[in-house]
Amino acid sequence: ILACALFFSFQISLAQQINTDSLLLQAYESLKQKEYSGALKQAHLGKKISPEYLDFQVLIGRVHQLTNQRDSARFYLNRVLEKNTAYEEAFLYLINLELETENYEHAERVINNAITIHPENKNFRFKKLQLYQSKESLESERTYLKQLSTLYPETSALKQRIFWLDSRFNSNRIGLQYSLTSLHRDGVG
Repeated sequence: ILACALFFSFQISLAQQINTDSLLLQAYESLKQKEYSGALKQAHLGKKISPEYLDFQVLIGRVHQLTNQRDSARFYLNRVLEKNTAYEEAFLYLINLELETENYEHAERVINNAITIHPENKNFRFKKLQLYQSKESLESERTYLKQLSTLYPETSALKQRIFWLDSRFNSNRIGLQYSLTSLHRDGVG
């Protein structure tokens, strides 16, 4: 009897896991189709069924971010990262949120934390570059670009940006440009 009870409880828990996974897939599908209220309802249901399944909270944060409920988005994304820093997606959403709201100080902390935890993720390093560009901090951007170019020497866009910034800092330039326009119509000239 004990063996049967264990077997059936295992089957029930396995069925619940499949249901929460399918619920998560349905919620992401609703999100893709921009049915935000449906995605939010499904995600909250999944969070209620399985509170430690953090993917639902990432999804809730993302829906709030897309519907301009920034404080709620920030709450859920920070909550996920407090519980498990392995969620790179939560880091990216939170960084984007902070950059959108021009909360540069917090964005820099999140980016630095993400780079420390996930040093292999190239996206976080480029988000830091985006931060310097958003802040219009050309000297910081230039210094950071030189660091990035040693890490990613094959990226030509970095080299071009360094060249542009160096030429801006190291020389005074003046430019001259002209344009010649001519029209020719039969019979008119």
